Amino acid sequence: MALGFLRSFIQRLQPSHFTSIEVFDSRSAVPETMGRGVMAVVGTPARPKWVYFRCPCGQHIVLLSLQASHDPHWRLELGRGGATIFPSVRLTADPYCHFSVRRGRVIWHPKRFWAGRRRA
Repeated sequence: MALGFLRSFIQRLQPSHFTSIEVFDSRSAVPETMGRGVMAVVGTPARPKWVYFRCPCGQHIVLLSLQASHDPHWRLELGRGGATIFPSVRLTADPYCHFSVRRGRVIWHPKRFWAGRRRA
């Protein structure tokens, strides 16, 4: 238990960036293993449907719906500075991860921010 916490803590100290964005026609075309810092967008650049990436902690594979008809769903903006995802990503599976992606940079949010709050 302590070893896992220490490993997660050290990984979060390392700078995390998404440096590559790859677009795929279908979910089945996305490779099963993805490198750190790679986002896989399913759909077209004009109409993205899903985004896959490896969690910056290295322990999770994240799949987010970008379709407004799905609940919950996220928004992906692609700009010159990199990808931005709204709202933040919160994973409650062990290890707990809560982060934002802004212009390709990962911004970690402390767990205590959510202490005592309930999601709507």
